[in-house]
Amino acid sequence: MIRSKMCKHFIRQVNLVLIECLHILLHFKSLPPFAKKFCHSAQTAITTKKEQILSRITKPLWKYQYTAPTSGRKLYLLMPNELITAAPIISKVLALRYDYEYQQYNYFKSFTAEEQTNKDLELKRALREFDKLIKSGKYTEQVKNDIEMELHIVTVINMYCNQIFSDDGWKYIRKLISQANKRKKICTITVDTLTYDRLMEYAKVHDINTPNEAISQLLIDIKEIDKQFLPEKID
Repeated sequence: MIRSKMCKHFIRQVNLVLIECLHILLHFKSLPPFAKKFCHSAQTAITTKKEQILSRITKPLWKYQYTAPTSGRKLYLLMPNELITAAPIISKVLALRYDYEYQQYNYFKSFTAEEQTNKDLELKRALREFDKLIKSGKYTEQVKNDIEMELHIVTVINMYCNQIFSDDGWKYIRKLISQANKRKKICTITVDTLTYDRLMEYAKVHDINTPNEAISQLLIDIKEIDKQFLPEKID
């Protein structure tokens, strides 16, 4: 799976390099007319492909243990904006491996004890890395294309989830995520235009994609400032 992703990423990078090479060739005055025409056609074709690559986001499909069902709803892995809700649920379900009451449901794939331990540790490590990104305000909920998706921490977590959980286990996790989303309450905050513009300016300076992320980062920043400059409370 990792090798396949690396190959795809390599092909995309080659396409981008080809565009630059063709662009350089077109500036040679001694280039024959037929060669210029060929370069123009090739550049147009590759540029179109580049635009498709840089704007395409493919929602990752769950890889079934056996044969994928031919009917019914497709089972998907996680997108970056789902991980905030999903991470604690994944940790909770992962702990059910050792709960006798849940062993009858076969939520996990079968491995040797060593393989099981290693895979569980890798998933926990990836979840801790995600937690660090959240706490530091560096986590990105949105990706622009498949390349950014491949480099995102959610892809690592997806990989280990697909290796560890059975089809039934992932359906159970998806069900819990859906229930959690339904329980969420969304609040609408009204701000004046000046405040909104200043917020978006802050987001741009700090390479933040959404107003929600900008507000979260500001809250993290002010908490750190309070720690440094406000006197500690004495009980």
